[in-house]
Amino acid sequence: MSMKEVETRCGKIRGVAAGNPEIMVYKGIPYAEPPVGKLRWRPPVPKKKWEGVLDASRYGNICPQILPAEGTFYYNEFFKTECNETQSEDCLQLNIWTAAKSPKEKLPVLIFIHGGGFQTNYSFAPQFDGENMAAHGVVVVSINYRLGVFGFLAHPDLIEESEKGLAGNYGLLDQICACQWVRDNIHFLGGDPEKITISGGSAGAESVMLLSLSDLTRGWFQRAIMQSGPLLESRTSLKESAEDGKKFLERLGYSSIEEARNVDADILKTYGPDLDKGDRMFLAPCIDGYVLSEEPIQAIKHGKQHDMDYLTGCNKDEGKSMRNRFYATLEELQESMKKCYGEYNEEYLKHVSFSTTEEAKEFQLVHGFTENMYVYCLAWCELQKEDTDKKCYLYHFDRELPGDDNGAFHACEHWYVFETLKHCWRDFKGEDYELSEVVAKYWSNFVKTGTPNGEGLPVWIPYDKKHQGEMRLNRVCQMSAPAITGAIAARVKYFCD
Repeated sequence: MSMKEVETRCGKIRGVAAGNPEIMVYKGIPYAEPPVGKLRWRPPVPKKKWEGVLDASRYGNICPQILPAEGTFYYNEFFKTECNETQSEDCLQLNIWTAAKSPKEKLPVLIFIHGGGFQTNYSFAPQFDGENMAAHGVVVVSINYRLGVFGFLAHPDLIEESEKGLAGNYGLLDQICACQWVRDNIHFLGGDPEKITISGGSAGAESVMLLSLSDLTRGWFQRAIMQSGPLLESRTSLKESAEDGKKFLERLGYSSIEEARNVDADILKTYGPDLDKGDRMFLAPCIDGYVLSEEPIQAIKHGKQHDMDYLTGCNKDEGKSMRNRFYATLEELQESMKKCYGEYNEEYLKHVSFSTTEEAKEFQLVHGFTENMYVYCLAWCELQKEDTDKKCYLYHFDRELPGDDNGAFHACEHWYVFETLKHCWRDFKGEDYELSEVVAKYWSNFVKTGTPNGEGLPVWIPYDKKHQGEMRLNRVCQMSAPAITGAIAARVKYFCD
């Protein structure tokens, strides 16, 4: 018999059966107090105990955000249904899917962090539905966190009012608070707090990387999955982010944080960077000396990443869906590329060309986002391969999705990982459903055992000193040598040396 009503440290919750009656789902569980009023731009306050039974049959709110413009690629792919959701700063909630019949089962746990450039998206979007993953014997948790101006604004006033002299990174602190709630309560829902995998895609993958480098979460997780990440580029310092935040509010006519705290969320949300218009993503994690003590690449080289097994990779056509985000002119590109990759810049430039306007556009598409994702994943595995205590598995998702010419675009693998193809508008074929079944088994096996391998699956060899290979995920899944061009090799060396 399934667990419809369960006790947690915060109080009782009552869930509902999912489409699969063997799975119980608990929706919209608050893990922190609403970050409104004076709690706006402050660290999350863990949720106090409630009276009675919390009705967890409905999803909660989504963080205030601006949808991609109607008709744009990602609006059509992922955001059409978001207009039906309620936006509110009271959004710090999580969702749980479990097949456990009693708290004693101690199933492994997957905590999933959504992407969206730290500006958009939400935990219960259709592509992230955890029902089918839970059917593989995994307790699935998806979490909301503050985004954009609500989650990552830093400002001198905030530093001054903080006991620790901190600001920004509220979205990361939300993630940490949610993970702490899971560690404290997941055993009530049949999960094992000592077998937690933290996972995410895009900005979610970046979040996973940052949490895997933070002293605040050391020892919390046993494995990590990073899809289309980790982002190994430099971050701004707290001081730089605070100055950016001050100038940002001044441009909007707000002279202080106190004044900005009184502005309605529906107004504030319109002020974030528009990534589709090429705006700089300044509302993002910074090096604050608390959540993040140093640049990620330096932390990795200093051996500060947590002792976990890792699974990471990216998609074949990451940049094709980002065509409308490449705005640099030929002159701007030529200037920016003069010293991008340090001592390896000259070597890199030997392998690329952008001498005309058309070549500049193509360069940004191929050598921009697509190459970035692949380089980050390769460099991560290279940086781990000397450590024999933890395994690192590399994948490349090659399946071109039907319906348009965007191929294996950024974030498309979520439909396959969570086996949610039926929620997508695309006319998927039988081979897509077969691939989705294989991918879901790989992911769930990794969560359960630390290796994606299992009965009936092509053997996935970890990336280490002896084998530098990747699993190509397509109609036929098979190991292959990484497709390392001269340009990619130069960039990997830039990050690893």
